[in-house]
Amino acid sequence: MDFIGSRKSEATLMTAEGGQAATSGDAAVVWPASAGADPRREPALFRSALRSSLYVSLVVGIGYLVSFISQFVIARSFGASTELDAYLTGYAIPGSAVGFMANCVGYVGLPMLARHGPEEGPDNVMGRLFLVTGFLALAVMVVGGGMAHVLVRVGAPKLSPEKLALAIRIQRLFWVVAGLQVISACLTAFHHFTRSFLLPSISVLVLPAGVIIGCLTLASRIGVMGLAWGFLGGAALQVVLLLPIASALKFSLKGVASTGVVFLSAAIPNALSLLPFGFLPVIDAFWASGLTDGALSYLGYASRIVIAISAICAQGICVVLFPSLVEHAAGGNLDSLRTRLQTALKIVIGLTIPLACLVAVLRVPLVALALQRGRFDEQATKAVAAVLPWYLVGMIALSCMFILSRGLYSVSKFLGPGLIAVGSLTIYAAASGVLSFKFGYWGIGAAYAVEWWLLVWASSLLMSRRVGPLWAKEQVTFVLKLLVVSLGIALLVREFYFHILSALPAVPRLALVGTAGTFLSLFLAFLLFNAAEKQRLLNLIHREGQ
Repeated sequence: MDFIGSRKSEATLMTAEGGQAATSGDAAVVWPASAGADPRREPALFRSALRSSLYVSLVVGIGYLVSFISQFVIARSFGASTELDAYLTGYAIPGSAVGFMANCVGYVGLPMLARHGPEEGPDNVMGRLFLVTGFLALAVMVVGGGMAHVLVRVGAPKLSPEKLALAIRIQRLFWVVAGLQVISACLTAFHHFTRSFLLPSISVLVLPAGVIIGCLTLASRIGVMGLAWGFLGGAALQVVLLLPIASALKFSLKGVASTGVVFLSAAIPNALSLLPFGFLPVIDAFWASGLTDGALSYLGYASRIVIAISAICAQGICVVLFPSLVEHAAGGNLDSLRTRLQTALKIVIGLTIPLACLVAVLRVPLVALALQRGRFDEQATKAVAAVLPWYLVGMIALSCMFILSRGLYSVSKFLGPGLIAVGSLTIYAAASGVLSFKFGYWGIGAAYAVEWWLLVWASSLLMSRRVGPLWAKEQVTFVLKLLVVSLGIALLVREFYFHILSALPAVPRLALVGTAGTFLSLFLAFLLFNAAEKQRLLNLIHREGQ
């Protein structure tokens, strides 16, 4: 399957798979046929979807490798310093805002296209959505930038005057970045609608690449502002890469107001449901501003590690899964929707639990190898490693929430998740404050783990009311067996690293036991899948190998 072909080849591909092309002149936006309409096509559709998710996961993995390099460069240049604390504080609110708005564009926009596209033409609906998004992005840049001095003072009231001034300058720049990323999110949703998954994934690579270039070329002259300017350059380039799809859209101001009203009416409760995905850094910045210097940086490094792992494990599946879920929901195929959710959850859990256990037992040498150089010293390594286990526990639930949130949005469930998110975020804010007062930044890490597991529990209950039980006995048994196996292998890996192979140099020893432990854990996780699921995966591997 060609994912980076011309617009014509993508349209041809979709039409060949049963889609209907809504043409406008020479351009065409393709309306995909409802998945599951012909049961005989289900095996082929499964292989196609899983193959696409593997490709996207590969690109996401490359993206997080580039992101890791950017963290390496940042750690070497700034360590866990007051300057980096100011950078993270300035980024926190714009980053949270763009997380809400960008995800709203995708989670609300795709169901809108599924409902209105067949009647009005997807190119018309996309054109109006793009205009609405453009107005929203402009408002974000102007209003956010104008209020930066107020937002930083409210969000981090205990910052020193020097930190405060730097954070305000950084935040003004990040509001421009936020507007550009909202536009990119809209264009990404259009690519996903036409089943073009790989190009949007590749476009994300330019963001960490921009940070690397900014750090290497500007940091020596303008300090941490160089990171912000690099981020801005990457965000602008991402828009340029995704923009060609807009040439296939029909633009008209007629109906834009009504589209905006429909979009916002769904986006507001949707934004509430996304609070945990984007607002946690704001709460962290608030409480960490009163802790020791570097506390917010320690939390930031731990968060980036687990987000990278969870994204590599779940992002490819999520990107390909969501359009399919939307189509099943629109067609009333709730049993098929539930089956896909359960399979996706098992795959994600089968990846994240073994990796979480392995990283937990090897966290100190891993953090040291990855980050300890330049201004990132041994004390910073120990501080990040101390809080990392809590983030790894939360990572498993975070990966599940990537799947569950898309299931809820596919059936247009926004208010319930919004209320759950507000409740869980309130608990997180209170728990972070109490625990950080008693245990410092370590307490914020513990609150992080509790927050995500509360969300998984509540979201699973809500989703089960709509499509039936998600966590059947087989699912729970799978998780428990996997946890026991993963803990056993992790303890064995720890014994080999710290005792049996302790005479070997650190880097080859870590590579040897880490690679062996990962492959062994994933192989045993594969054996825990039921026979039908294993056969599907083996068929896919056999097909790809031919």
